This record gives sequence, C-alpha cells and structure tokens, in this order.
Amino acid sequence: MQRSLIRLTLIAVLACPAAYAQSGGEALRTGWAAFEGGDYQTAYRLLLPLADGGDKYAQYAVGDMLLGGRRTGLATDQPRAIALLRKAAEQDVPGAQERMGAIYYYGIATAKDPAAAARWFERAARNGLPQAQGNLGVLYLEGDGVARNTVTAQYWLEQAITSDDGNALNTYAGMLMDGRGVAQDLPRALALYKRAADQGVATAMNNLGNAYRDGHGVTADLRTARRWYEKGAAAGEAHALTSLGVLYLDGQGVARDPALAQQYFRRAAQKSEPVAEYNMGAMYLYGNGVTSDRAAAQFWMALAAAHGSQMAKAHLLVFAGASDATPDAKRYAPTYFNELAGAGSPALQFFIGELYVGGLVAPPNRDEARRWFDFAARQGDARAVERLKVFGQ
Repeated sequence: MQRSLIRLTLIAVLACPAAYAQSGGEALRTGWAAFEGGDYQTAYRLLLPLADGGDKYAQYAVGDMLLGGRRTGLATDQPRAIALLRKAAEQDVPGAQERMGAIYYYGIATAKDPAAAARWFERAARNGLPQAQGNLGVLYLEGDGVARNTVTAQYWLEQAITSDDGNALNTYAGMLMDGRGVAQDLPRALALYKRAADQGVATAMNNLGNAYRDGHGVTADLRTARRWYEKGAAAGEAHALTSLGVLYLDGQGVARDPALAQQYFRRAAQKSEPVAEYNMGAMYLYGNGVTSDRAAAQFWMALAAAHGSQMAKAHLLVFAGASDATPDAKRYAPTYFNELAGAGSPALQFFIGELYVGGLVAPPNRDEARRWFDFAARQGDARAVERLKVFGQ
C-alpha cells in the first residue's frame, strides 16, 4: 500500500502561543492573525520589522512566507527564508524546526541531507508537532536518514494520529494492512484509511481503491474501488489516475474505453508516474486501443525508465536491437543490461527472454533469449528452466 510522503505544505501555520502574542504587542498580534488568516501582505508588512528585531515567531512566519513565494503573493527568497527559519528553529519554534527538516529532506537551496532532516523533524516532534511526528515516523519506517526501526516508526506515527494527522493515519494504516512491523489488522487499517481519506488525503483514497479492487480486508467491489479512485484522481493523486486508467483499459467494472484510459494515463504521466508512462508506451507498442506507433512507444517507455520502471527498461533493452530503435534506447541499453542482469528479478529476466523470442519489439533473437532464460533459471525460475530445455540447453 502507498504510504504518505514527507510533506512540505506551504503555508502550514503553527499557532503562536496566546500569552506570547499578547506580550509581543499589537503588531505581533495583528500580524500573526493576518498570517493565520491568509492575508500575507499585511502579515509580511507587520511581522518583517519584528523578525529583523529577533522575534522568533515573526521569524518563523516571515521565513515561511518567503519560502512559499508565489503561494503567498510575495517574491520567493529562499536564502533569506532559510536563514530566518533557522533562527526560529534554534529558538525552539516547532513549525520552523519542521520546515528545516523539509528543507534538508528535499534539498531546497541546499544539498539533500536526510539525516539532518531527521534531526530537525525529531526536535519538532518532541515539541509536539503532529506533522513532524508523522514525517519522522516515515523516515524510521523507510530507514531514510536514520536506521530503519519499525518500533520507533510506530511510536511516532501513533503520536501523530492521536492528533488525527491525516498523513500519519494513512502511513500507519499501511503498516497495519501489510503487517509491516506490527500485527496485521485489516479492519483497523481500513478504518484509518477512511479517516485519512475523509480529511482529504488523496493517497488514502487510492489505498482504499486498491483494497476494494483486490478484496484486501473487504469483499472485492470494483464499483466502490472506482469511486475511491475517482476521489483520489479529483484530488490529483497520480496513482489513482493510473488505477482508473487500468480499469477503463481492461474493462474492469466499467465498459472498456481505451480513449478514456489514455486520458487518465496522460494526466498521471504529467506527474511523472512511471506506471502510467509505461502503460502509455505499451498501448502504442501493442496497438491496444490506439494505432500502433513504435516511436511513441519508445518515447513513453524512455520516460517511464527514467522514473524507475523496470518493465520499461526491459522493453527498451530489447528495442535496442530493432532497426527503428531510438538513440536513447541504444544509448542506455548497456546500462539497462547491467542493471537487469545483475539485480533484476527472475520473473523480469524470464519476461525479457520472452520478448526476444516473440519478435514484436525487435526481430527474434534466440541467443539473447537463451541468455536471459539462463539468468532467470540461475535464480530458480522454473519456467526459464523449461524454456532452456526447449532451446536444447
């Protein structure tokens, strides 16, 4: 199931303590109220002098607005934003600490540093900020910047969900759904996904769609799956767009509609979703609902491969032996060969052998087919062993 990513949601407001705001005078009170209310021009005008004067909450707010740039109507100034946020973070403002974590995680105007991100998220998490608690839980779950530790991940995610943090709800639901570091609990997982989806967490909507499509914890129901995918797609969730495309391409629970499927794949591909990009390539290669176009197939496969699709790399590797192979297919074929031969799954290696036998992607090549069946057989693939017998090996 799809977990929530580390979030950098601009603008995210952490309330300035009432007593602190009161002691700061009219400019801080009015400026902070404008910041919370989305009147960033007024907030910036009132809080900038206070930030320059060393007020930590004003530094956080002004830094956040300058980091947000166009979303606030202000000019983006990342170096100044980071300098102000760092000052506020070092004075223990949780929202600024969370921002510093996201800055290091994504490498905003600095080198990516997941370990530094984890340190800042932990400071904010220990100060009670749910978003930071959820982000820290994700880092421990994935072993990103910290040693993987599902117990610690569970602790921080549970802290975040006590505040009903939607993204933490989604990630923890995935742990429960898969039994990853915790006892599998499908009913609770589905309930948490629903709570997250009700908060507008699009990844949770997609995960609910997957559960209903696959009958995981519920009775399989393609109509309900489609409704959740549609909600996720309406929120711009790339995986939900891809899943909808697959439903319409294959006619699962809906009338088959390749044109509509392609629309969904294109929308997902605009978000660099590799499965959608691969599906676009496969549609053009096999003429599935569209006129076959080998150049278009290779274009989409190249995008998918660049975004990590192993299936796309397999196809482009075989495409390199065709007379109409694109320059990219030829250029990257040695890289794909080394990657897939050395670390590819036996199922994928067997599939590559079948592509060489089939002759649709490139002219049949028995020597290459035998090579890939041998790779797969060495990893225990029984189908490859049988294929090699046919090849007389």
